[in-house]
Amino acid sequence: MTTRKPTRSPARILALVALTGALVLTGVELGGCKHKLGSRLGQRLGKGGIRARLVTNNRATMIAIHGEPVVQGRFTAIDVENQNGSITIICSDRYSEATIQARIPGSDRKELELWGLDASDKDNWVIAEHDSGADRSILRVTTLNSPLENGFQPRVDLIIKTPVCDGLLVRNAGGSVDVTGVRGAVTIESGFAGGQGGRVEVRAAEPIIEPVRITSSIGPVYLVVPPESKGAIDIESDSGIAVFNTSSGRVTNVAPTQHRWTGVWNEGENQIQLYAGSGDARMLVVERPVTYSTGSHYSAIFD
Repeated sequence: MTTRKPTRSPARILALVALTGALVLTGVELGGCKHKLGSRLGQRLGKGGIRARLVTNNRATMIAIHGEPVVQGRFTAIDVENQNGSITIICSDRYSEATIQARIPGSDRKELELWGLDASDKDNWVIAEHDSGADRSILRVTTLNSPLENGFQPRVDLIIKTPVCDGLLVRNAGGSVDVTGVRGAVTIESGFAGGQGGRVEVRAAEPIIEPVRITSSIGPVYLVVPPESKGAIDIESDSGIAVFNTSSGRVTNVAPTQHRWTGVWNEGENQIQLYAGSGDARMLVVERPVTYSTGSHYSAIFD
């Protein structure tokens, strides 16, 4: 029997410090995540014919969150790592508690069957832990889809819906990142650990007054914020254009070029950094960013 050997992801740290509501994201090792791969398929979708196979290939699996439910009323940050696949995070008060869905494309499911791995066994692919304290907590979501021995790496697409997101740390490769309704500090690295980055779009729920760093080895990268935001802005793209688009507030120390834009907005000292290896890097200022989209690419919301 051929089994897949687990690989340990790089050490990482996520520390929460609440100072007048501020969130600071830094470094900690996320332990306790071990592969449980190697379980064989007892049946290879033999019942139900072609239609049943198609339904199975396209379904999303609900992932259990270990710990207390993630609900409103507690300062909560989110830490997500996906080695290969997209990440969609939607924060809205219409959700009573956080839920997580994971999807493996049908073509990848077939490949996994050949290796005797069960794509429907959610414990094989995602672990979610809610580390909760009296007044603040962290929701950690980690995919376990490291490459198989032949180099094939299954794709896992994550959809996280939550009533609260007071800070965000995301690392992914092999897919897009779409975030709606985030508050607080934001760090996103698309294309981490040498993987291929993707399109990143972040739409803030409240004015940005804390550090933001969004990078993608491919791109494009978009940040959409309300007019009351502020910051020391550095936007850069290796091959696309760098744009800061606003008609509100005060902008000083501006140094624009085709591929880089720097300046200070509303006398902010918090760093706002956007970087795209290819494609555009843009920061847009609009009323109600959560209802705004940069275009048809934003289509990953699953109700």
